[in-house]
Amino acid sequence: MTLLQESYGAIYIGATVSYGLYGIALGQFIIFCRKIDKTEMAINCMVTFTWAMDTLQQFLITHAVWFYLVNRARGDVGDRYNVNWSLEAQGIPSLVLTLTAQSFFVIRLWRFSGKKWTSILFVPIVAAFALSLTWTIRSFVEPALLVYIPDTHTGIADVTATAILETANSCCLIADVGISAILCFQLWKHRSDSLGGSKTIVDALIRYSLTTGLLSSIITLLSLLLYVSSAGVTFAGLLAAYFVHAKIYVNCMFASLNSRERLRARVSEVIEFEARSQNTESPVYESRQTIHVAPVPTDGPKLPPPASVGAVRARSRTPFDNWHLIQ
Repeated sequence: MTLLQESYGAIYIGATVSYGLYGIALGQFIIFCRKIDKTEMAINCMVTFTWAMDTLQQFLITHAVWFYLVNRARGDVGDRYNVNWSLEAQGIPSLVLTLTAQSFFVIRLWRFSGKKWTSILFVPIVAAFALSLTWTIRSFVEPALLVYIPDTHTGIADVTATAILETANSCCLIADVGISAILCFQLWKHRSDSLGGSKTIVDALIRYSLTTGLLSSIITLLSLLLYVSSAGVTFAGLLAAYFVHAKIYVNCMFASLNSRERLRARVSEVIEFEARSQNTESPVYESRQTIHVAPVPTDGPKLPPPASVGAVRARSRTPFDNWHLIQ
């Protein structure tokens, strides 16, 4: 199999996976629109903009696949080795999607933790965006090839492009790992101050944060390894990973927003149960439908007045005072 055939294969596989992820994102976008809150204009505009950019990228990917695999580069042998304009252009919405999603997660983390130092994560995010955008613009100015002939001294096809792309992917990986690690640390710190029911929800949030962070980190690491292993000879493997990379971010962000209502219900149930359990010293028996509280004898010692939900929350500090900022 020639390098050109490998490049076409990578583009086809990346496009196929991106179609599936786009379908999932479209379904999540529809769910969000059906439950839309008109008071959250900033969130609504961000989600609509994200979906529009995701659709634009998918259109450009479709055009690139059609150009190489169906149209056969209009029968021009030279064009089969060149990077088509749509293949280059899809990098712009991909970069915008990555920047939007990562910024959303960092702002959410900053608001939840209340630590201004978490904004330092914007440094690798902006650096990755600037470097990747530089490479994209450079590919428009200077004709880019799907397959390069390596330099006889370095063994690398394009030293400048290799340095830019490797640094950009490294910055993106640092941002992904940093977001997940800091959020999990903050949640774990609050977990020790939570009651039993609250710990279950905190554990679920930690698992969710690890899962979403690992997905994006794995794709970023895969992109870096694919490019390093090819020594910059072919960009197709890296481009195919970029097809999927941005859509992972989109799906993670949409899933986070759509899970807010379900998490609200779980938090309300936990707070109500903890309030009722502290209103009596008698055993509390819980079933799937209702919560039954054993009667308190009237001739016994005087009990303290019932605790309100607010009092329970004041006595037991949990991350739920600002839990909605995680979602």
